[in-house]
Amino acid sequence: MDGIVVRCPACQTAHRLPANRSGIVQCSACKERFLADTRTSDGKAVLMDQDTIDIVLAPFLEAAGLPTRAPELIESSDGLFGSKSARCPTCKFVIKGLSSGVPARCDRCGNYSLPKKGYLHPLEENFVSEIGCVIPMMTFERAERMPLVCCACGAPATRSIRLSVSHDVPMPYCRQHSAGAWINGSSTGPYGVSVKSYRFYREFMQTNGGLRS
Repeated sequence: MDGIVVRCPACQTAHRLPANRSGIVQCSACKERFLADTRTSDGKAVLMDQDTIDIVLAPFLEAAGLPTRAPELIESSDGLFGSKSARCPTCKFVIKGLSSGVPARCDRCGNYSLPKKGYLHPLEENFVSEIGCVIPMMTFERAERMPLVCCACGAPATRSIRLSVSHDVPMPYCRQHSAGAWINGSSTGPYGVSVKSYRFYREFMQTNGGLRS
């Protein structure tokens, strides 16, 4: 068979790769990612940490309009209910209790991710969540600025509707929507204000110091 055999630096599994190429490969056995170079007959492989991979891939992903953070593998943990966990694609903090298709909030950095097909993907900015993205009440009540986008869909805001917390707060909406924010007091996240639009959530949190990288 054509190609150059390169072994995974982590587990030594052999991979036959096209000659005269270089790039990032994910091992089919241990799932580690490494930089492979087949421009020589013996082939080279160097194990790469996630931060390095993110730096290498970021310009290409940005040019293609894709998230610049790689998805994280979801793993099963021991326990009665076999809960799922994965590292946050943004800050690498372990997020537990994942359910496929349900956005999950990172308790460390505040960013949301989406479990899908065995991986935890960064949530796309135009995502609209019916269960809401939760702004912690302390962050919400001390906010100095409100995004000028609809809290229900992320479109440019044209009006406001008041939401009662400790005081009435004008929430921005487009003309088509009127129910994009509510008080979250359930177990699905911190006590705070839930909003449907992830664009609104991110802009609010970035503007008012609620997100960490």
